[in-house]
Amino acid sequence: MERTGTVLSGQSPEAAFDRNWAKCLIENCVERLREECDALGKNVQFKVFEARYLRRSSTGTAYRAIAAEFGLSETDVDNYLRWVKPRLQGILMDEVAASTTGSLGDVEEELRALSACLSAT
Repeated sequence: MERTGTVLSGQSPEAAFDRNWAKCLIENCVERLREECDALGKNVQFKVFEARYLRRSSTGTAYRAIAAEFGLSETDVDNYLRWVKPRLQGILMDEVAASTTGSLGDVEEELRALSACLSAT
């Protein structure tokens, strides 16, 4: 993901700040996920996640293509993603909780703001 401080046309400085905050947060979480997968010997699981969600594609790469690329079955691809996604969610929750008071309400509010920022990009 690209880190930029630019303001999009018609975007307020606050919206640009929020957008950049969201992108940096996601980048940090993905890096932590990569490190966790490396430590656990789950590099292929991370690479499958990366192929599906982090490559420049508006729709993500199809399971069939990922399976062929890594010599896996489509079921394996699905299972690897089911293993990775909750870990990324947990890392995201940890990161957001660390930047708030830690109350569940604050974390949920921050996650909604994050989702809104990402939806607007």
